[in-house]
Amino acid sequence: MTEGEIRERIVAVLCESGINRERVLGERNLAALIDSLKLLELTAAVEECLQRAIPDAELTEQNFASVPALMSMVSRLSAGAA
Repeated sequence: MTEGEIRERIVAVLCESGINRERVLGERNLAALIDSLKLLELTAAVEECLQRAIPDAELTEQNFASVPALMSMVSRLSAGAA
């Protein structure tokens, strides 16, 4: 799966909460917009896209603060899998 496809999957999961796309993409504190269940769904979606578990050390507030932060984590994890 390409990074663009993963990004779109992340945005889709976040938008399932009724948050519009522009707000999701511009938000710098996603925790303020989603509940813990949505966070678990988001984590599961990223793991499914990467076809691997996210290491515990990567499960930080900073990595899940915004779509760019999530994509930075995805890039690191993808590079580590190669």
